Amino acid sequence: MFRILRWLALVVVLLIVVAAVAADFGVKRVAETAMADRARQSTGASSASASLGGFPFLYDVLGRGSFDTVDLTLEEVPAGTSLTLQSVHVHLVKVAINRQELIHKRKVTIQSIQSGTAAVTISAPELSSATGHSITLTSSGQILVDVGGQQAQATASMGAGDVLDIDVSGVTVVSLDLARNPIVPACSFSLTVSGSAITATCTMTPVPPSVIAAMSTQTT
Repeated sequence: MFRILRWLALVVVLLIVVAAVAADFGVKRVAETAMADRARQSTGASSASASLGGFPFLYDVLGRGSFDTVDLTLEEVPAGTSLTLQSVHVHLVKVAINRQELIHKRKVTIQSIQSGTAAVTISAPELSSATGHSITLTSSGQILVDVGGQQAQATASMGAGDVLDIDVSGVTVVSLDLARNPIVPACSFSLTVSGSAITATCTMTPVPPSVIAAMSTQTT
């Protein structure tokens, strides 16, 4: 009899653990979907995905009302009328939310974010389309711009914080404002040139209200 009771107790404990894990992943999935949907709608991106860090997730939500980390990735993000960003990736740390909104309404209402980083990627075809010049990016990090049928070496730099300038022989041929979308902060970006894209990265401390609003169903 004792063995049967012990076995039944073990089964009950296992069922509780399984149910708790399932609930944990279920709530996490709801939060990720809500945040990604909100970001896609507010930015006009073609797609968006969100990944929330921290485990057990229910403890973070119910006990602390926060996420340890949030990673949000958006693809084909419009920045004004002429430029489309290949992707925007935002990494956020210590994201405080309204737990009641998430549990009862399935909404992610962000109250504060401690810090974050943003990475904006622009491909060579997108740069060419936005500038009206054929632009080639080489594996060695060079930027080549077609000027009058001839390829000229160019340099890329950040102008007024969030403006990408492409210069040929010291003359700016185009300036592109990367922060023409609410998910992209106006901050001091640094640039990296690869064989396929230019990536601009910056640190956000604090995270601007525009970024919070782009991810949150309601700001408080």
